[in-house]
Amino acid sequence: MAAKRLAGWALQPERYPEPTRVGADAAPHLVAQLVIPRRASSFGPKLERGRWHNLGLAATALDGVGISAASPFSFWRTVGRLSAGRGFVEGAHFEGGCIVPAVGGGVCSLSDALFDLALRSGCTILERHGHTLAVDRGPKGPRRKRVDATVKWPYVDLRFAPARGLLRLSTRSRKDGLHLALHGDAPVEAWPVEVSEPQICVEAGQRYVHTTIRRGPTTIGRDRKKLIVMPTRNCDTCQEHSCGRHRGA
Repeated sequence: MAAKRLAGWALQPERYPEPTRVGADAAPHLVAQLVIPRRASSFGPKLERGRWHNLGLAATALDGVGISAASPFSFWRTVGRLSAGRGFVEGAHFEGGCIVPAVGGGVCSLSDALFDLALRSGCTILERHGHTLAVDRGPKGPRRKRVDATVKWPYVDLRFAPARGLLRLSTRSRKDGLHLALHGDAPVEAWPVEVSEPQICVEAGQRYVHTTIRRGPTTIGRDRKKLIVMPTRNCDTCQEHSCGRHRGA
C-alpha cells in the first residue's frame, strides 16, 4: 500500500501535486476558522509536550499553502513524513486501547481540524478515513459530536479541494492553542455540518458506535467505530516495565 501511494505521487502529479504557497493578498476573505485548544489531558506531561511540539512543527508546513481544484490538498504531500530526523518527537498515540509514545504522535488533531475546515468551506472531499476507535465514557456515552479524519504515512491520507477558486491555509500557534483558518479569493458561504447522535450496537459480542456526517442535505460519510474503555494510565505513569512498548523492555 505504501509503495503504491508513493508511486502515485511520482506517476500522477496531477492527482498528487506538490504543495505551493501563495501570499495572503491572493486569498483575503475568511472562509472558516477554528482552534485546537490547549487543555488538560490524560496523556501525561511528557507525551502532552511532545504532542504540542509535533502539532506546531506540522503546522508550519501548512501555513500559506494554496489549494485549488488543480492543486488539491494532501496532508502527507504537505506535511511530509513524521520522522525524528525532521525534528518530530514522541507524542501521545492511541493504540490497542493504550496511550503510547510514537514519533509524531498527536498530529491526528490536526487532520481532524483540517477535515472540519474543508467541510465547512464547501470543499470536495477527495479522500478521508475515520478513526476506528471511540471511547466509551460510561453513562455519558461516546462523544462523537465532531468530525474526525485519521492519517497514516503515506497511504491513509486526507485530501480535498475547492470546487472553484483558490483557498489559502493559515496557522498560528498561541497560548490558548493552535489557530487554523482557510481564506479564499472570493467570499464563500459557510456550510452547516452535522454529526448524528451516536447509535450503539453489538456485533459478534463487540460494541460499535455508528454516526453519520452530513453537510447540508448531503451525506459525507458513515462511520463505524469500535467502543473501548478510556485508558486510565499512559507510558509516563504506568510503570509496567514488562510491556513491549516500554523503552527499557
